[in-house]
Amino acid sequence: MNTIQKFRIKGVHYDEFLGFLLRFLETSEASFTNSEDKAMVTPFRKAVHAYETVIKQKNYKRETQAVAAASERAVKLYRGLKGYLKSMLLHPCEELCQTAQKVQDSISKYGSIHNISVNMRYALLNSVIEDLQQRSTQEFSQLHLQKWFEGLSAATVEFKIALDAQNTERAHYQKGRVKETHAAVVDAYNAFTQKVNACAILHGDAHYTKFISEINALISGIKSLLKLRATGRKTSKLMPLWKASTQ
Repeated sequence: MNTIQKFRIKGVHYDEFLGFLLRFLETSEASFTNSEDKAMVTPFRKAVHAYETVIKQKNYKRETQAVAAASERAVKLYRGLKGYLKSMLLHPCEELCQTAQKVQDSISKYGSIHNISVNMRYALLNSVIEDLQQRSTQEFSQLHLQKWFEGLSAATVEFKIALDAQNTERAHYQKGRVKETHAAVVDAYNAFTQKVNACAILHGDAHYTKFISEINALISGIKSLLKLRATGRKTSKLMPLWKASTQ
């Protein structure tokens, strides 16, 4: 039975949790059109908008120049990689077209990199890198992906360094009303996801399969970010597993 995964919400920063919730809400409203489903969305929507209002009222420090620059470099490489794979879909060799399609589908499942917080942007890029690590030597060789991978990995590491410095400065800004609305929206999120999972079990998950899969893809980005924070992964671990095994 396909159900919405759980993750450690306490480890997610307030602003990046808002970005996740807004994408979650957008997916919910697009997926749920009948009256019963809409009724489930309503209290969740109310809590998310209340949380968004309080977060935006806080006088957050603008992104540092280092974060903005590092983010731009990494995002440009990511877009370049996607554009390269898209062009390979038109290659006269059918085998290369099929390989490019597989890689493109694999990294596209993480969704759009637009209109998300810088922390979520980093999590998405890191998920893409981890996904590329799992590609075979043959696929890397066929599509000449090594330079793309190395460039994107290096840019993402620089992004992470700048982001960590900025997040340290923001570590203690959440107080008062923000904490209250955060607790309320967490309760609303948990209640909503529990209802969706219960409905999927009760009525069969066919009606909810696409929605649950899309949400779990978002959650995979969150989990990747939390994993990195917990383990303090070293730069060297960004090397492809197949490459590391040959050294």
